[in-house]
Amino acid sequence: MTVQRLLKLTGCQGSRWPLWIDSWTPRVWVPDVVASRGLSSALDKTLALFQARLVLPLARTQLDPNAFDEWFAHACSVQQAIYEIDHYYERSALIENDTEAALWKDVDRHVASGAAVPGALVFSALHDLRCYAEAELRLHVLDPIDPREFDTILRLKCSDVRMARGLIWSYGRHVPGVSECRFWSLYDQCWELIEDLEDLDEDGRDWNFNFWLYLFMSGRSAPIGVDSAARLLRRKLAELEDAGNRVPTGIRSLCQAALTRTLSAGEAAERLRGLALKAITNGHVVPFAQQLPHARPRSVPTQGVSILDWTQSDG
Repeated sequence: MTVQRLLKLTGCQGSRWPLWIDSWTPRVWVPDVVASRGLSSALDKTLALFQARLVLPLARTQLDPNAFDEWFAHACSVQQAIYEIDHYYERSALIENDTEAALWKDVDRHVASGAAVPGALVFSALHDLRCYAEAELRLHVLDPIDPREFDTILRLKCSDVRMARGLIWSYGRHVPGVSECRFWSLYDQCWELIEDLEDLDEDGRDWNFNFWLYLFMSGRSAPIGVDSAARLLRRKLAELEDAGNRVPTGIRSLCQAALTRTLSAGEAAERLRGLALKAITNGHVVPFAQQLPHARPRSVPTQGVSILDWTQSDG
């Protein structure tokens, strides 16, 4: 199925979606077209994620049109299956083994169902995604996670996007170098932390691992948790800046644009880290122990201001 065909079937033909797919500018907030156009929330989130993380522009630079269409259909199906299990973890206080196993089986099926054979990087990312699921399960049994584990968990949490990029390279029969893989891995890690700061109201009332809120939600010190997340973001931004100087020339312009935008957004996040403490003080964050034995229904998040908007408004 071609991209344009998919857009037509989902009712987005002629809307802004084609512009986003061809745009080289990452966006964090996506207008709510789900209700007005009947677009599934999983596909909505997938397109937003792939655009914000520059997965789509990278695919455009490395795949011919036919390969792009095949990759796009494959990557979207995998990501939507991942969102199904992600949704289950976030909304369920108790994880049932049979339900969880069926959802993971669906992920495996979609990974293996594409036109190209997934390469080693795809299966490595799939393995890491399962490792991240173990961290998610620790939330549900109230097994405390030490802030010193945040670095490892952050890398694992980005495995879904790493899988989508791995599929690009599988379809393009391209073996990326270490510097290329490292840049995109760090890029994802920085944005994971930045986006967590944007998702405070949503993540504070379910079983999601939010780096800025986790320590408070697990019954420990909120300021220490926020400081731990801020330090991790500063370190990842420095590592990303170093990695940007080492990427291959073929993708350097894309990476430099991504780096500039990420450093600016990261600086804004540092200035606004207090929003996490404000959300806690205002009662918008519910500790995990208080969500047992039944998880509270997720409230509809209020429309927020994105980090990118803050960056622009702060000059």
